[in-house]
Amino acid sequence: KNPALIIDTSGCKIPKLDPYDPTVAHLISLKGEYICSDIPLFMTPQPNGIIHLNVSILKQYYNSTPDDIQCWYQAILRKHEEPGNVRENDYRTTKVAELEFDKPLKHEYIAARCYFSNNYTHEQYLPLVKLKTEVEEERSKIKPPSPLNVILLGIDSVSKLNFIRHFLKTKAFLKDKMKPFEMKGYTKVG
Repeated sequence: KNPALIIDTSGCKIPKLDPYDPTVAHLISLKGEYICSDIPLFMTPQPNGIIHLNVSILKQYYNSTPDDIQCWYQAILRKHEEPGNVRENDYRTTKVAELEFDKPLKHEYIAARCYFSNNYTHEQYLPLVKLKTEVEEERSKIKPPSPLNVILLGIDSVSKLNFIRHFLKTKAFLKDKMKPFEMKGYTKVG
């Protein structure tokens, strides 16, 4: 076995690359830590596609009441994969509709915009994760021979080297807390 390779078989050879190799250093742009606002969000997604308005947060942190805001939303829909589409970059939005809190929406992702009476505008993107009845029914028919005791974690849209460069805390958490087994060689082919 060649230590310079992650996979070294007769049919496949994948090099073990240094994410900070000097030959690619000029291509790497490491960003500083992103500082989130200390002000909590007043809209939170709930099960079954519901957006909840937290009135106490709205009052305490935004000095407003529900009567002071008007909220609208657009669903974000993934476009059908046509040749030439850039996956995850091609999307469309629905027409703008008024956002009614605590009522189920049929969409999976929305962009919400709230206009306050003091001319402040709040924009927030919300995932609305819902159980899909047909999927749940199909899965409930399958009885595993024994309960699973493995968690398989995959992070989409990020190469292994970029994960190592940019997700330092996530990588450290996985390594220190989860004791993972890395499935080397399972890479995308493009």
